[in-house]
Amino acid sequence: MHLAIPLTHLDLFLAGVGSDLPADELVVRLRQHFAFLGAIDVTITDGVAHITGDDAALAKQQEAGRLAERAAKRARDGDFARAVELYERVLSLAPAHSSAHREIAMCLMELGRLDAAKDALIDALKLAPADAWSFVVLGNVYARLAQPALAKRFQLRALELKPGDAWALNGLAAAEMALGETDAGIAHFAEATRLHPAFANAWLGKAIAEHNAGRPADTDLTLRGLFAQARAADARDRPVFTQARRLFIEAQTALAAQQESDAFKTTQALRAEVETLSGHAVDIVEEKLPAGIAGRAQMAWKHGRARHRISICPQDPPPPITCASPSVPRADAHPARG
Repeated sequence: MHLAIPLTHLDLFLAGVGSDLPADELVVRLRQHFAFLGAIDVTITDGVAHITGDDAALAKQQEAGRLAERAAKRARDGDFARAVELYERVLSLAPAHSSAHREIAMCLMELGRLDAAKDALIDALKLAPADAWSFVVLGNVYARLAQPALAKRFQLRALELKPGDAWALNGLAAAEMALGETDAGIAHFAEATRLHPAFANAWLGKAIAEHNAGRPADTDLTLRGLFAQARAADARDRPVFTQARRLFIEAQTALAAQQESDAFKTTQALRAEVETLSGHAVDIVEEKLPAGIAGRAQMAWKHGRARHRISICPQDPPPPITCASPSVPRADAHPARG
């Protein structure tokens, strides 16, 4: 195993690792940071840290690969605890498996173990400091830790490494919303959906941002785009669609309230027209109706009455929906995940 890592890459997320330190002190710190690799040798040449160690035996590497595939399937099925166990076995066999560090971090996030997820991502970035996807997930961890400024910083770094990445844009938008940068957040959510129309998280993030901004018509339009184009990649996406359906109900309720005055005028005009054409007045009443029936119209002459009767079944208002801030819908859905 040989890693050649510029110190400037490490300095972004490792405190106290900079080229201004004396070489011997820097070597000591790097040995500490990379201790999870086991016995290693560290040298520094022209601002680049060279880390070497024994490669795992071929049999161990092959076993680690098989375990990583099994862990990925467990994660897709939503069995995150078992996935973590398998990834831990992968890393015990091949500690330099950078993607396994990232993948276990994503599972740890799902289990709410944010500090452990952060540590795993730091290890992933030590091994692959130019991995944009690890920065995306690290930004998501800081978003869940309610540190949006750091979340934004890491998403911007991901975009430097991989311009136009929809997942980084989604994470950036969530961080911007948490920082009160609403217009920028909505714009970045929209860009993420444009670049990756099947990405449900970005659609939902945009819809929530518009909902929180008091824009039910925009919320409605965005959610219709989600239902038409977004797809669930695995079990981790199901809550996104559940929340989207609940938000859609609330958006329709808000639109109805917004348009209530116009609807009332239209209804009264139609009522007057019916009364003129039929020669019978129209009564509109609320009454309990058989299950599943929201309304019923009865013509006067069919029921031996002097007046038409329109019955409306009173409906309980839907329970209030507490929409998460856009940083909460999972921004960590990513092609890199298991």
